[in-house]
Amino acid sequence: MRKYNKSLSPDAVSYIGIATDEPKRLARLDGTNKVSLLAKYGYTELTRENFVMSMGCFLRFMVTAGETDAGSAPMPAMPSCAT
Repeated sequence: MRKYNKSLSPDAVSYIGIATDEPKRLARLDGTNKVSLLAKYGYTELTRENFVMSMGCFLRFMVTAGETDAGSAPMPAMPSCAT
């Protein structure tokens, strides 16, 4: 994915999922070509979670000590999250 991103035009915009109640993470987007649509439309972590759950999608999964929630994991069949 990083290799693909490097192949894009320098003015290409990346959309990042950072909520309005994550100011430190949002501050890191300043001066970059990254935009948070969650922040733009006023979504907090809680409103994002409620929206995704209302769509019938799973949002969170178990993370064990020392791991992060980034990446992929096998998931049971579920409705599309429209992502």
